Amino acid sequence: MMSILECSADGVTIRFDQRELLLGMALVQEGRKSLACHTDSARTLDDVFTSANILVEEARRRKLKRTVTRDKFRGSPAFRSTA
Repeated sequence: MMSILECSADGVTIRFDQRELLLGMALVQEGRKSLACHTDSARTLDDVFTSANILVEEARRRKLKRTVTRDKFRGSPAFRSTA
């Protein structure tokens, strides 16, 4: 769930889950297209959302891979309980 983590006169830190991050990225990209907005700020905002989404997806895949590997390891005949 989206939430504001920190807010000061310098800026704000916002937490997005993966779905919210994808939605934000889509809104930024569609907004840039429909408004023909090619400013440095718009490009940077687009790049930040895209980079954040890539990082979250990579982390999700690493976590999923560890879970699958751990499950395979536990299911190995060498590690099954003989009791």
